[in-house]
Amino acid sequence: MKQILLLLSTILVFNNFSTAQTEYLTQIDPNTGNVIKLDSIPGVKWIRIVNYAYDTDKKQYHFIGMNGDETEMAYYTIDATSGELSNKTVVDLPKDDNPANFAYNPNDGNMYGIYWNALREEEYFVRVNEETGTFDSVSFFPGIKWIEPNTQCINVHTNQYTFVGLDSIYRSRYCSVNITTGQVFQSDIITAYDSATILIMKYDGQSKKYYAVITSGYPWKTGIDEVNVATGESKRISGLPPFSSVGQTQYTYNDKDGVFYLSVSRDTSDYDWLYAISSTDGILEKITPLPLLPGNDNLICYEYDADIDKIIALHWENKTNHATARIKVYPNPAGEYLVIDLGRNYDNITVVVFDMMGKVVRKNRLHNTPGTQISTEGLASANYLFVVFDKNKAIARRKIFIRR
Repeated sequence: MKQILLLLSTILVFNNFSTAQTEYLTQIDPNTGNVIKLDSIPGVKWIRIVNYAYDTDKKQYHFIGMNGDETEMAYYTIDATSGELSNKTVVDLPKDDNPANFAYNPNDGNMYGIYWNALREEEYFVRVNEETGTFDSVSFFPGIKWIEPNTQCINVHTNQYTFVGLDSIYRSRYCSVNITTGQVFQSDIITAYDSATILIMKYDGQSKKYYAVITSGYPWKTGIDEVNVATGESKRISGLPPFSSVGQTQYTYNDKDGVFYLSVSRDTSDYDWLYAISSTDGILEKITPLPLLPGNDNLICYEYDADIDKIIALHWENKTNHATARIKVYPNPAGEYLVIDLGRNYDNITVVVFDMMGKVVRKNRLHNTPGTQISTEGLASANYLFVVFDKNKAIARRKIFIRR
């Protein structure tokens, strides 16, 4: 079964099944780091992090979410100024089909994306129909079996949608489609990023060029590249100071000023920091501390609105009780082992380890113990999601980098 590949390719943000959990639409001030909750989104317990986009004209935030027991998937449209729900349409996907990489096209007011048809084992360029929850095929990408998530962008001057796709042996290409005619283009094989990850790629309307944030290794070595989507070539503009991790889908682009925003973690601080980086010269223009969120709370799926100078995002609030708040998972980064400190005895605990494609790579069961030490043998250097279950309820969730 083909699915989305690489670092940020987990389909769902793994969230607690607890009824205390709430998703909010929020606004982040990139100048101060202040976070304002607009309104809660009833019934949403999971977010498909490859299925979100922002309508800059109608000021609407779009995403696909699921309820707690995964029995219903729906397309949500939220008013980004008030946080109120504008529309909810149930999405009924055939088994193993997977839409991804949504992008709003201001030229025609439609939402577009890439759709994996599992039966045919093919990737299609589609128009997203938010009213019916369906996906209308426009074009087919021959030879493309995987996609890099969150690399999509729209060239408003040529009316062209572009993303990074991979063939069956994982060779990357820039894939583009003319939205007007449906004509498909693919670049030569990209050789510059064999051991790296493209976090985000955007078309800059001012310079009429494509820019990408590229990262690899630990501490994360990150740089800004100018990319040629026709040839597959790239040019390094500037590198950035190393940091420990980049937040999952916590990046966006300010097309008005030509600035990337990234939320990063640094080993020397408990806070996350919002980096403002010029795309044209790679200069780190501003570093702003973000609020220290409690427990397992997180901010995800960033989209920038130039008219109000705010980042629109989803805020997952998980109200834990005193017992679950004491759970510790350390060290981070981890080496040969990881410590799970539960704070008290539990009768039946399961620790499940997910890679960043959402695949279970390790499962440990604990009985009547306050904690344990888990070997990381066999796990490659990468980010992993460690989730602690008490019976069928997730009581702790930590993203851990394993360093070899």
